[in-house]
Amino acid sequence: MNKFKKSVAQMARELRNALKRNFLSEDGKALAEAIGTVIAEAENSEEEVSAEELNDRIKAAFDALKPEEKDPEKTAEEVAETENFKLAVNRILSENATTKGVKGSSYLSSANAVKDFARTIHISASGEEFRENWRAVLSKNGVTGMAYPEQVEAGINTAWANANGLFMALRYVSPREFRIMYSAADTADQLAHGHKVGASKKEQVIPAQGKKLSLQMIYKWLPVNRLDMQAMEQPDVFVQWVTTELTERLLYTIERTIVAGDPNASVTADAITCFESIGTKTAADAFTLYYGVNTSATAAKVTDVYKMLITAALEIRNNGRDTWLFINKTDLGALLTADFNVTGVPIGAGLDTLAARLGVAKVVAVDYLAGSLTKVGDAGTAAVFITPDLYYRIGGDLFGDTWTIFEKNQQGYMAEVATGGGIAGLESTAVIAATSK
Repeated sequence: MNKFKKSVAQMARELRNALKRNFLSEDGKALAEAIGTVIAEAENSEEEVSAEELNDRIKAAFDALKPEEKDPEKTAEEVAETENFKLAVNRILSENATTKGVKGSSYLSSANAVKDFARTIHISASGEEFRENWRAVLSKNGVTGMAYPEQVEAGINTAWANANGLFMALRYVSPREFRIMYSAADTADQLAHGHKVGASKKEQVIPAQGKKLSLQMIYKWLPVNRLDMQAMEQPDVFVQWVTTELTERLLYTIERTIVAGDPNASVTADAITCFESIGTKTAADAFTLYYGVNTSATAAKVTDVYKMLITAALEIRNNGRDTWLFINKTDLGALLTADFNVTGVPIGAGLDTLAARLGVAKVVAVDYLAGSLTKVGDAGTAAVFITPDLYYRIGGDLFGDTWTIFEKNQQGYMAEVATGGGIAGLESTAVIAATSK
């Protein structure tokens, strides 16, 4: 099965990101489903699909599902949402379009494109100047719109995936601030009632609460000495390093904040406040189950650790969705090297085998969960369960910028994203912690 031509990869990714939005109207949902079908069919095609072909197929899908302009049943908000979605898709198509010839696609896959990209970064004093200069380079080489060398594109993709993939697995719901409505109570008054003939129906109430998800700018920036850049014989290596350094560390920090708490929390000006942390919780709430193990005098046995992980995985409300387990390396090592009779996992087996036994989709070993259940006197969170599809993410796409720091003869590079998130599913996460009491 052939994939898209490399020159189409960026377009496909941006379109998929656009499809992750919530659509208020049925028209928007229908259009999103139609585009998703077009992308899937093209990707599964036996023949390679060009940018122009994909563009034409999507426009045909738009025309086939052209909503009626006047419908009294549609609200202004629904109409606006549909139109905004169509504009977003058309923008993606136009920005990623290439010329009909082979010159554009062949240039973007060449080593010269990577070198030109690095040189453009080097000579541009600002992000806006870089975009203007790079568009000129693209135009000179037969490429219309905004596109990047395939090697650079691959570097960014790899960087986004290299953290642990949690950020991209979170459910994207809105580019703006978002409010999660929920009802945590579970009493007889909130259940449906049967009606007795002749009797008056009882008024029933479902108390709803709200949790606001707010946006915050999160960034990673680094200065590079221009002298070091001049000495580089392979600018493509530099480009790869920059894209990986910025994006990977930014995403790692976000993921760590969600799982274990913000590592910058002690510095108010640097604190990440837009993501709800799971591992910092010391008691159960509506969204998180909590299990404490007193290790002040005796370490937990591997058998007990395994049983507790099983219990947590079963009690989580994931509604059939995948749940991930983040666990410290000490306890994970004890589980993987335990006798087969304890866990049913052969010594030397991988994380996939353990995940299957625990009933989770993925087991991730981390060193930032400091608590250990198998150490005497240890305290702190040892393991965190999260259902990514029930943890909502808001905000936009990652973007970068570059500028010259003249007084230090340096070039500054930055990756930044406006984002935020929080747990949306009741009891969809869990914390297992070593305690001293």
